Amino acid sequence: MVVTATMSDGTTAELGEGEYTVSEFDSSTAGEKTITVTYAADTSLTATFKVTVKEAEPVDTVPPVISGADDVAVEFGASFDPMAGVKAVDDVDGDVTGAVKVSGDTVDTSKPGAYTLVYTVSDAAGNEASVTRVATAKEKSGETPVEPGGKDPDGGKEPGKDGDKDDQGNKKPGLSATGAVSVAVRRRRDI
Repeated sequence: MVVTATMSDGTTAELGEGEYTVSEFDSSTAGEKTITVTYAADTSLTATFKVTVKEAEPVDTVPPVISGADDVAVEFGASFDPMAGVKAVDDVDGDVTGAVKVSGDTVDTSKPGAYTLVYTVSDAAGNEASVTRVATAKEKSGETPVEPGGKDPDGGKEPGKDGDKDDQGNKKPGLSATGAVSVAVRRRRDI
């Protein structure tokens, strides 16, 4: 603070430390406060000014929350967007999804396996949140794996052949290779 004294002849002089006093004020409560500056050489010479004490801004210590980054299974060959369904929200800054950084493995759905991804985001106050997610690429379902050597698990039998018969050589009910339905009919005996 700079205090300047204006003399009766219109001249001014900057007062140094010890040449004036400043009244104290209560800064623990909000509101307008009056400050009095007194000239030390003549305490009848004073000046006043007002200051406004404001409530302290709350300090942001809460990190954002990342949601939607749960572990996920991805079909073989399907496209994978690591940000699909992921959202980050901060209690002060609001939606910070655009600031989310994804690191870790690159998910290659053409290769079955588990891929680890790390999602990180910070708010304006520097509070950081991090979530780890595992994306598992699975093989195509519904296909019968072929055993090494080119043999299929049914021993090379064609559908509708011996594989459709039970241990006694009787045809099993169900769908044949052509899609027709076999139905076993029993006659009812009247006794």
